[in-house]
Amino acid sequence: MAGRGGSSGGVSGTGGRTGSGGAPGTGGATGAGGSTAACGGGSAPNPFGCSFGWGVNGGNPSTFSYVQFISNWAGYEIAANGTISSFSNASWLKTMSSATQVPAYYAYIIGYYGHVNGLPDGNQGGPPNLTTGMGALLLGTANAACPQGTICANNLIVKAYAYYAAQTYAAYKKPVIWLLEGDFIQYSPEGAQTQPLSYAQLGDLAAQITIAIKCNDPPAVVAINYSSWISTAERDSYFGGINAAMSAAGTSYEMVWTSGKGNSANAGTGTTWAALSAAAGGKPILVDESFGLSAAGDSWANQTAATINARIAGGVVAANITTDTPSYLQSNLTSTLAPSALTTTCF
Repeated sequence: MAGRGGSSGGVSGTGGRTGSGGAPGTGGATGAGGSTAACGGGSAPNPFGCSFGWGVNGGNPSTFSYVQFISNWAGYEIAANGTISSFSNASWLKTMSSATQVPAYYAYIIGYYGHVNGLPDGNQGGPPNLTTGMGALLLGTANAACPQGTICANNLIVKAYAYYAAQTYAAYKKPVIWLLEGDFIQYSPEGAQTQPLSYAQLGDLAAQITIAIKCNDPPAVVAINYSSWISTAERDSYFGGINAAMSAAGTSYEMVWTSGKGNSANAGTGTTWAALSAAAGGKPILVDESFGLSAAGDSWANQTAATINARIAGGVVAANITTDTPSYLQSNLTSTLAPSALTTTCF
């Protein structure tokens, strides 16, 4: 589980259903809430249909033919001035284009932008670090082209996401799951920022990023992060700001993603899985086992069907086995925990 001040996406790595097509656009909303952008509206279908999805991180699709998605890190190409001029995931997406699994990005552009500007993850060094100094960077240098205090399409992070999404769509025309910014809430009043984003500003940033992705990668499935260590009040303020901004901007996200234990009835501090889904407006949940210092042992692929069905009842639709590959993974996921052996994720 990610620790306070850390990041569930904190260690940089190297690495369904087909959504509707259409040419990528260049649009995007501007201003505090943004104007409706047609290309950023609507909602993509669940890429796993009504079956539970199992995933691994960085695996070869032929080796892990029995899982439904494979994840990889995205955004480490960003420079200190906020520009991206290369796209390292092109070869990976080419490999995935002939695979049956859905690709998923751990999209960490904000985190990597902080790294190249001297701000490590909170559990890796500092302060200063992402937990203390990123708010000022997001509202200052990165936001210089926007009206003061508002987040617009000209924010450097938003533009970086637009570029990355356009490159993604050029390489891969099917759905990609975008798991946005681990510990996104640390840039809000919850954290120790010298200049935190308000929950409304954080929501605007999430909405602008979502529009930038969907306008340039039409089949994209967007997932918003939940940090399991926050309080229920912080959870509600966080999702309240994001949901309001998404609605005002005429866009939406499809999923929530978090790190958690499959053998636990709770998604976080005082929060059941069902309560987390409800806080996000009834969105389904994708869960991983975290990375680096916060990684826990496997608690998903070694459970009974009854336990995973209990998680499904709480809104969980997918689990990413991000720890070392257990020796039993293939046998368990193709027998007692095969998607066909579990209950439907559509209610």
